Amino acid sequence: MNAALQSYLDLTKILGQLCQVNNSIDFLDSVKQLEIILHKVDEYRFFPLDLNHEFVDSLKTPIQDWQTDRNELCRQLYIALATLLFRFEASNIYNRAYFDYMLEYARTSLPYEIANEWGKEFVENMNFSHEGFFFAINRDTRFLHRSKDEYDEYGKKLREKTIPNRPTEKAIPDRILKDVESYYRKYYNEYCNSIEVLYPEIKDLFLEYNMHLRIYLCSYDVSKEKPKVDFVLANYYRANDRCVSVFPNYVDLAYRFCNIEEFKEQPVSGIISIFMSDDKIFNFTDVSSIYHQVNELFVKYAKPKVLCEYACYFLRGQLKPIKVLTDDILQYADTKILLCEENVSFEKIKNIQQTTSNVHFLFTNRPSSSIIDYLKSKDVPWSCVSDYGRQMINNENANMVHWFIRNNLMELNGIHVEKGGNLLIERLNNCKCGKIYWHEFELIGADIFDYLFKEEFLDYQSKLQSTTNDKIQRRDLVVNNNYKDQTSFWGRMHMQYGCNMIIVDFKNYSDGIDSDCLFNVTKYLSNFIGRFVLVFSRKGVSDSGHTEQLRLFREGKLVLCLSDSELMEMIQLKRANRNPYNVLDKLLFSLMKEV
Repeated sequence: MNAALQSYLDLTKILGQLCQVNNSIDFLDSVKQLEIILHKVDEYRFFPLDLNHEFVDSLKTPIQDWQTDRNELCRQLYIALATLLFRFEASNIYNRAYFDYMLEYARTSLPYEIANEWGKEFVENMNFSHEGFFFAINRDTRFLHRSKDEYDEYGKKLREKTIPNRPTEKAIPDRILKDVESYYRKYYNEYCNSIEVLYPEIKDLFLEYNMHLRIYLCSYDVSKEKPKVDFVLANYYRANDRCVSVFPNYVDLAYRFCNIEEFKEQPVSGIISIFMSDDKIFNFTDVSSIYHQVNELFVKYAKPKVLCEYACYFLRGQLKPIKVLTDDILQYADTKILLCEENVSFEKIKNIQQTTSNVHFLFTNRPSSSIIDYLKSKDVPWSCVSDYGRQMINNENANMVHWFIRNNLMELNGIHVEKGGNLLIERLNNCKCGKIYWHEFELIGADIFDYLFKEEFLDYQSKLQSTTNDKIQRRDLVVNNNYKDQTSFWGRMHMQYGCNMIIVDFKNYSDGIDSDCLFNVTKYLSNFIGRFVLVFSRKGVSDSGHTEQLRLFREGKLVLCLSDSELMEMIQLKRANRNPYNVLDKLLFSLMKEV
């Protein structure tokens, strides 16, 4: 049985166990068992579990009112497992029946007064989303019990039923295993080789290039002698050498972009698709997908001026007389086509629409639904640069996309293969301040961080534009703080400020950041992430910002700000084989002297 499925099964067992404990000692023992499973789920990233981990941690010590805490823990775990069950991308319907039964068996082990209204918010809303589907099916007989007698009768009938078969996995026949592995190895090699021929300068920007491709075959019904494969799920992992392998069993309860086995590394990318049609395997590593990917990369990394030229290229191909007015404005007849920066706000779009006539909004990628609905209500035209390239490729004109991108590769941000010190300083000097160039500065900043500090970590993992689960806070760069040396700067940040993840925020302002900006940066911090933030600010910190920096430092929160000149100094130190951390230590010592 795969490790992710085993963990989900173990969690349902613990839920049943918790619902039936009758003393504090057994309760604390069950909490310890639960903690072990939760640690494994988190360590190997099997699936997301919407559980309050701080609450679970608070139950480790003996407590007086253990029944109340037990009831709340069971409620949270029950809802977390129930909302997760139908979110698995590939899930055997027979195994779902088993888990469905076990979850309800556990809930009805508790009295009506405690468990009757668990998940009530999903039941009342008739939520047919993946999260709410468990509660939506059979809602009348399962959840809408108006009395204790009805609830008890439901629990009694449940226990009279035959328990569905426990989940099992069936081995894939050797012939199928070898055929699938051989097939994907052939096409994955073709895919990677084509990238090396077409775009050798940017081959490492393709997420799925030169990876360990791990294939999982998923069947909805493994009870048959020859199961039909319904889906194939593939995860891409970083590897020293390109390889393809197939998991030996038919997989069940697979969650997209998460691990199925005990791999400490999270997949870089993943895909799930229909496996067979008329006995033909679906090839998701098709070479034609490279053009779609390079179109997305081009739109992501291009400067505003180059993006406008890209859009103009396609529009003129439609025989439209387009004029280029500025780096971010085109004109067609009486209409101005305005290129919007990525993640443009609804308020800004609304303000432009209300103050500008005959405007056409040009987005890099599809904007938010609120922006789309607003523009539609005002009958204002809009389009996406990425869609222009995508439509060309879908209309079998991929060569037009390839020709333009091939001839403009070296003009893009972050495309340079070389990331040496001189080039980084040159790119930093050439990057202008202001909102329209924020993405360019972000890419440069991420490359500078890599150049200065990458070697100081055991397994360097970073992510640009990470967003918190509630979608409210966006962190520009997040780096896993698995430092090599406990006495190093990052080791000290972990010891003194609980820095598990390094947050790096990029501020492309023409002035030093002020107190409000500095305070907003600290919203990223938490007990899990830590109390340390590194800010790359073009002009450093203003006087008000420095005052706020000192106030936060007194509260135990450390915010270090690096200006352009300080970043260049660190790059020069690195190039001269000297210690760039001297600059960070100076900044820290300066704060300590003033407190």
